[in-house]
Amino acid sequence: MINTRDDFIADWNKNAMARPYSAPLPDNGRGDYRLPYWDWSSLIWKKIKRRVFNLQKRIYKATKEGHFKKARSLTKLLNRSRCAVLLGVRKVTQDNRGAKTPGIDGRRARTPEARKRLAERLMDWAQQTWNGYKAKPTKRVFIKEWLAKRGL
Repeated sequence: MINTRDDFIADWNKNAMARPYSAPLPDNGRGDYRLPYWDWSSLIWKKIKRRVFNLQKRIYKATKEGHFKKARSLTKLLNRSRCAVLLGVRKVTQDNRGAKTPGIDGRRARTPEARKRLAERLMDWAQQTWNGYKAKPTKRVFIKEWLAKRGL
């Protein structure tokens, strides 16, 4: 008996295949990621992580072989990659231990909608090759002082 394609798709991925657009990133082929049905929970994180890892692996191999010009261009590609932006937003706002602590601007992206807005803003900057972007200084917040300020 010949198995169908659905037999090989894991349960977690069946829903992704049923969606009208099952790419890991929102994109309509013209670089437009602002689609009406795109939301944070619709992203396929396994594919996003794989794409970022593959770029990092290509940078490593180019550097090891002495192809520094190629490594530099691949680094630029990684810096402008939407996958890297999305993965960075997820790590900072969701996965890391300090995800609940506000940053230097006093804001947190706790909801999926806030994460989506943050990712879209960063993607716009990445597409403009970070022109005019200036990183804010880091701020060390000692937890005991932070708790004392809030009376906890």
